[in-house]
Amino acid sequence: MRDPMVLAVSSLILAGAASFVFAAPPTVEAVNRLAGIQNVATPVDYAAVTVFSCASIVLIITWRGGAVAERRSIRTYVAGYAAVIATLIILFALGDAPVERLRDFDTYYANTPYVRKMIALYLVGHMVAAAILCTMCRKRASEVRGRLRAGLVVLLAGFTLNWLFVCVKLTGVAARLLRALSTPPFPRQAPAPESSH
Repeated sequence: MRDPMVLAVSSLILAGAASFVFAAPPTVEAVNRLAGIQNVATPVDYAAVTVFSCASIVLIITWRGGAVAERRSIRTYVAGYAAVIATLIILFALGDAPVERLRDFDTYYANTPYVRKMIALYLVGHMVAAAILCTMCRKRASEVRGRLRAGLVVLLAGFTLNWLFVCVKLTGVAARLLRALSTPPFPRQAPAPESSH
């Protein structure tokens, strides 16, 4: 049977590396060209970040011990984030994102049907994971001492910054959506000049 700790660490490293690779504009462009689908690299990157979020939670739970309740908790998180990834793929397939965006996909398509739901789901899922991890690290750090506590404090700081970053991204997406909703569908025409006769 595989060691749960080794599996969690391996998943964390691979997903973290993949999220950086698939977020790089040259990789995004290459994946889109290879697949023949505009912006398909985006849900791939979203999926990698989602796996990273789940692997982080599993790692902290595994770190605490192997009680039966904790193993059930791990299965719940894995099933939940697997459902998130499947939903991300479905929403992208249902949406329409014909213009390739290498750097600003989330704000550019913030008001596009289905795609905006995919973006919101990804960001909310990532934010929830960061909040859960902050809570876990803070609780665990109060129970231990020494280097383990120092490591947990560093992780807590990192996950807090991650949570703040996602909040900023959500704010940008929401602002783009609200601006689109408040913009009239047709520009107002200037009044015709009055005749001098």
